[in-house]
Amino acid sequence: MQKSNVDNLITMLSAFKTKNIKFLHISSSGIYGIENYLEKVITEDDECYPNNEYEISKHEAENQLLTFAKKNKLAFSILRPSNVFGENDSHNKLLGLIKLIQGGKFFLINEKAMLNYVYVGQLTFTIKKFIDNNIFSGEIYNVNSPTNIQ
Repeated sequence: MQKSNVDNLITMLSAFKTKNIKFLHISSSGIYGIENYLEKVITEDDECYPNNEYEISKHEAENQLLTFAKKNKLAFSILRPSNVFGENDSHNKLLGLIKLIQGGKFFLINEKAMLNYVYVGQLTFTIKKFIDNNIFSGEIYNVNSPTNIQ
């Protein structure tokens, strides 16, 4: 995770020092540490409490980007998608949950519980819109699609 998410980002940014580029970074909403926000809608202003190696490396990569951008006047935006799913999702997380619900094997504790999945096509549409509309504002954007579990 460190090599993929942090070291490779640092290598890439180093190559950009002499170039006038714009950078769109794809991070993860997992860095908020969802366990800390069970009863709250998470916004871009909320604190991050990454819990595992993946989340920690994504958070560190964001911090590296923020430091680099400030020092080198890099135009950038950061997207933090929630759970991304699509036809080639090897773990089929969302499909697995749907099958559990349909089979009556899912125990619903809270009928107000929310699911937060984003279809990969919607994420790529969002990425394209950011690029096409030149949205490199130095801001962080959550990309999600909350839906009531019912």
